[in-house]
Amino acid sequence: VALRNAKKAKAALTELRLVDTSRRVAHLEPDQLAIPLLRVEAASVVEELGYTVRSFPTTTFPCALKPVQKSNPTSDAPVVPGAHASPLLGALSARFLGSPADSRPGNPMDVRLIQCAGQALHVAAEQFRALYAASREPVIVRGLDIGECVRTWTKAHLRDAVSEDRVMTAGVHVCQASCIDLAGHRAPNTPKNFEFVQMAWGDFIERASPGSIESIPGDRRKEYLYLRSVAEGAQAKKQASHLSALFPTLAEDVRLPTGVLFPEDAYHSSVLRIASAGTQLWTHYDVMDNLLMQVVGRKRVVLWPPAEADNLYTDGSSSRVNDIDHPDLTAFPRFKDAAASRRECMLQPGDILFIPGLWFHHVTSLDFSVAVNVFWRGLGASEYSAKDLYGNRDLLAADRALQAARKAASMLEHLEEPYRSFYLIRAARMFESLAVPGRRRSD
Repeated sequence: VALRNAKKAKAALTELRLVDTSRRVAHLEPDQLAIPLLRVEAASVVEELGYTVRSFPTTTFPCALKPVQKSNPTSDAPVVPGAHASPLLGALSARFLGSPADSRPGNPMDVRLIQCAGQALHVAAEQFRALYAASREPVIVRGLDIGECVRTWTKAHLRDAVSEDRVMTAGVHVCQASCIDLAGHRAPNTPKNFEFVQMAWGDFIERASPGSIESIPGDRRKEYLYLRSVAEGAQAKKQASHLSALFPTLAEDVRLPTGVLFPEDAYHSSVLRIASAGTQLWTHYDVMDNLLMQVVGRKRVVLWPPAEADNLYTDGSSSRVNDIDHPDLTAFPRFKDAAASRRECMLQPGDILFIPGLWFHHVTSLDFSVAVNVFWRGLGASEYSAKDLYGNRDLLAADRALQAARKAASMLEHLEEPYRSFYLIRAARMFESLAVPGRRRSD
């Protein structure tokens, strides 16, 4: 918005006494950010306005795209949830960009927010697609009509919409710890920390649905239940999840954003997710893009960009750091280095969170939570494995490259030191040079 109207941006900077118009100099302190839009460094924006930057950080900041709504009509001060300390950021965000999405105070970066209420559907869709094309970063779409589910999916409706006696044959995750963790994710050779339990639908809804995490006494937080819909019976290992096929009555209440936020022919799967209050899903990434549509309850989502894979101690598609709020920095010292790029948001019923492929995410259900997420192919269909049922298998080209890398490394195993290490490091640097823009490509 600011880029489209440089005069307003210049006027705002002048009003805030951050520019000297006579000398065309912008005075920006290290903790301040100016005009943070689409990951364009604020320094470069100010320079485009014709000013010389005296002092400016290299940090960038995400933003919202809708003017902030005032919750107190008698006050002229804009409400900025998750506001940051920088007066420049607050003033410019309120004037040009609106508020960030709700988040915990002090978080380094909030997730961008697109407000759909009061504007045409195609306008919101165009904003989303512009962000997707420019940055492929997380964004919340708020106010888009996702169907009657937000209003009708009460506990009673959920129970009655599916036969109470229908058994979840693929099993419900039942865990004694709050963070559900697959085999080997916490440390090599560790078993999964949950049981797959077949249970009737009605029983599952009753056991999973009491209150919020704040309302459940501590001595009763001993059972965490989580359902991720999968195809049933003989199709379980052959077909991805489709809400309309597995839960047709519930699907009638949901309006998927297919053809609105992403092309209809890119659709891959739609997944029903139900979790009891307090349930956490381990930090991991998916290869496909996906939209997490929150229907019932609140959900906290923490995200990191793909570049943090090493700092998150990634093994396969998952992080070994089990507790992201109280990490063991003795075991995972580099985890603190991922803090600067960490994003966080609180999803409310009706919110849609775009989680780009390869972005790590850790999800906590703060209440009894029901959500639908939709995976789609952001690249051409030929890039993905036809056997990918969950949206998390490596791209075909990446799988071939990784196999070739392992084979190449094995060819050096017979060499004595220091030859083996020397050439392994040289090969690793060659790969690294291909990944870093602007770096010279070696042999």
